[in-house]
Amino acid sequence: MRKKVYGQSQTKACPFCGKLATTKNSQGIETCIDHKSKSMDGMVCSCGSVLQPKEGKYGAFFLCFNCGPISMKKALEMNSGGNGYKVQTQKKDKKDEDNKAARDFIAREMNKGLPSVDDL
Repeated sequence: MRKKVYGQSQTKACPFCGKLATTKNSQGIETCIDHKSKSMDGMVCSCGSVLQPKEGKYGAFFLCFNCGPISMKKALEMNSGGNGYKVQTQKKDKKDEDNKAARDFIAREMNKGLPSVDDL
């Protein structure tokens, strides 16, 4: 289980470049300072209708006339092909990779002295 670190649980990324989002643009979407004047026009739903950006209690989302409300993550995934939007993905910790490498090494070392299945 990961240890909780203050300030790391709710970090927002800019949908245009992926940097830390510190301001909001005119549509209410959290962006970095470089993209404050940009707007997210031309977002299209999977059904084909245009998505309208909204700002709610829990952050920005999009509204489709046919499908209803769509989360920011889903809308960015649907429109990430060539529009210049970045989908925020979870970063793997280096610590997790080190732990996996250590587990693999220990498993290989333990299996060195054991006979194989063919020998039995």
